[in-house]
Amino acid sequence: MSGPAAFHIHFRGQVQGVGFRPLVYRLAREGGWAGWISNGKDGVHLYLEGSREEIEFKVRSIQEQLPAYARIQETIITPTEGLSLGTFFIRDSEDQSATDLLLSPDRGICPTCRAEWRESDNRRYQYPFITCLHCGPRYSIIRQLPYDRERTTMASFPLCPACAKEVQDPLDRRHYSQTNSCPDCAIPMAWEDGPTGQREHDPQRIIDLATTALNSGQILAIKGLGGYLLLADARDQTVIETLRRRKHRPDKPLALMYPDQQVLARHVALTDKARQLLEGSASPIVLLPWTDLARQQLPLDRIAPGLAEIGVMLPSTPLFDQILQAFGHPVIATSGNISGSPILIHEEEARSGLAGIADHFLHNDRDMVAPQDDSVLRLAGPASDPIVLRRSRGLAPAFLHSAFGHWQAEVLAMGAHMKGALAIQHGDTTHISQYLGNLESFEAQETYQQVTRQLLAILECTPGLILTDEHPGYFTTRWGQDLARQLGIPHQTFPHHLAHFAAVLAEHDRLADPEPVLGVIWDGTGLGADGTVWGGEYFLRADNQYRRLAFLQPYPLLLGDKMAREPRLAALALAYGHPEAEAILRPKFSDREWSLYHRLLQDGQQMMTSSMGRLFAGVAALLGCCDRQSFEGQAAIYLEALAARSPDTPGYALDHGTKGVTGHAELIRYILADLHTGRPVSAIAAAFHRSLVDWIGQVASDARVRIIALSGGVWQNALLTRMVEEDLGSRLTILRHRQLAPNDENIPLGQLALLWQQQHDAYLPDPDPASNH
Repeated sequence: MSGPAAFHIHFRGQVQGVGFRPLVYRLAREGGWAGWISNGKDGVHLYLEGSREEIEFKVRSIQEQLPAYARIQETIITPTEGLSLGTFFIRDSEDQSATDLLLSPDRGICPTCRAEWRESDNRRYQYPFITCLHCGPRYSIIRQLPYDRERTTMASFPLCPACAKEVQDPLDRRHYSQTNSCPDCAIPMAWEDGPTGQREHDPQRIIDLATTALNSGQILAIKGLGGYLLLADARDQTVIETLRRRKHRPDKPLALMYPDQQVLARHVALTDKARQLLEGSASPIVLLPWTDLARQQLPLDRIAPGLAEIGVMLPSTPLFDQILQAFGHPVIATSGNISGSPILIHEEEARSGLAGIADHFLHNDRDMVAPQDDSVLRLAGPASDPIVLRRSRGLAPAFLHSAFGHWQAEVLAMGAHMKGALAIQHGDTTHISQYLGNLESFEAQETYQQVTRQLLAILECTPGLILTDEHPGYFTTRWGQDLARQLGIPHQTFPHHLAHFAAVLAEHDRLADPEPVLGVIWDGTGLGADGTVWGGEYFLRADNQYRRLAFLQPYPLLLGDKMAREPRLAALALAYGHPEAEAILRPKFSDREWSLYHRLLQDGQQMMTSSMGRLFAGVAALLGCCDRQSFEGQAAIYLEALAARSPDTPGYALDHGTKGVTGHAELIRYILADLHTGRPVSAIAAAFHRSLVDWIGQVASDARVRIIALSGGVWQNALLTRMVEEDLGSRLTILRHRQLAPNDENIPLGQLALLWQQQHDAYLPDPDPASNH
């Protein structure tokens, strides 16, 4: 006798660690469904009894009531043998299937947990590790899939009877919560006094010690969701100077963490969009304009020197919330590391690595597998979509859109060098890692390798192909070649700037779109097809081909990488041959430097560059913003802040030249003339920005395109982005990054996109890639 009609339903996507099983269990109990649900390494599996019509209705019910952070990529319904179960239950997770799952990112404390944490009669009152189905660590604690407690770093903390009951109770909001704990089965934490090493374990005493230390002008190293954060009183200029000196971070802006939005609203201009981002599950840092009151109450000249914006955030964990509530004021919150090195996540390495920075430590025993900095966002306009500056905790590694479909081969794309990230194409799921830093230091390279191996292991992925940048000197290129040799698999390279272009096309699902698109790919550096450094490029994507359509006229890359660190050198290279520049530039150099650098420029042996990033730096130096950088992008950031004071200034009337080459000489002449006449430097900076927007409009008009795509590090500039959207948005469709940063963090996706196009005959070679057309 055959059993009842039954179906197996396979949900693929971000369906673990988001409360998916408890939702289905509740619906099943309410509706009297017969079947079971189980996690697998490839998603969630559901067995239901009933006719196809009944099953499709139930599936629609699930899809209409998805948990807030669940994302379904695909639902597959297959007839199966009926078991006559008569009831519904959650079955033990299965680990026999091939891994195919979007990893859930960590999430900041949710409003419900925050309310419980503050209720004096709640059993989790002031418990610093309160979590639920909708908040707390996910990606940072996963050792293996499927996502169950025993496969995470929570495995070492047995549940007390009360917590175990909650997990098993289908009516409880923590039903099947894998991070559940409470004061009776608490995650241990310890305050460590820096000078003496003495430890304190009592939670309330720890909070008292932390607030006393902050009020006394001391620096704390506290373990958060993604690693250790350094905290200090944001009102105290002395401790800020001490932190900068100890961390070797003389000028780079510092982020602030606020107790709540009420205190925050006094210091920054909060739009509805900004509130939404700050309250979101990612708990990111958001760059916002400061108010006059902030200037009065905080030493902003040492928090964010030269800027009109400060990076602000709300507490991402109950522990930070408790400390900030007790302290009552904003604190500096910066990654626990020496500048240029990865954030530290383990107690031993934090104790040794931060010993010269922090006065006290606050550790806890919940291990982290994945190091993650805070994500950073900014707004191009009050209601516009954010620009991602750093995609990390709360946003990575899930990439919620894949333009590629199913690939048989598993592919590892290793990205570039300055903003490390990697991507893994696994079936038809794309995983893109968190920001992994500039890969200059040995420590950053070690972390990059560790995260690569960790993600491959979690996903049980053995790549059949490795993709890298064409630059032979990048760490990712060298290691990619070595790894390919070790695994006995092919290694393929792709052009840096085409990868930028392809990445933004992939985000907008336009890899196979027949309509021509103009890519405006502006950054600081990337190897060009002619062996020089490119960065001020226009590519036309049409007829399955990328063509270099226009570019900034090349100028000398004076002293190579040194010019990236010293904008005065960029100014000298750009203004060479303009006698009127000498009065401005001569004081920036010693007699020996002036003589040597002029000889180098006269020799004509310097490599050439079309870098837009270096153009921004050179103009910043001419306007007196920055001669030497202590952090990447400093000159451009200061130039943008200067231009933002005169945002409505028109651009210069430039002749954009012939054959797609726009010379910088005319632009520099205008700037020098304005400086000579005493025009305000803010107006000059704004005119420079607007001139670039006008150039984009002219190239787009000449190319007769209706769509432009923006990528490259220059597009972290919110003012420039806003000008493009305001000036050109009425006649052009503007594609820019939404999920990824415009900087080199998007290069791994672009490498995958170029490979996809190549495999689908949508990436034909440019017949003359090094020239304009």
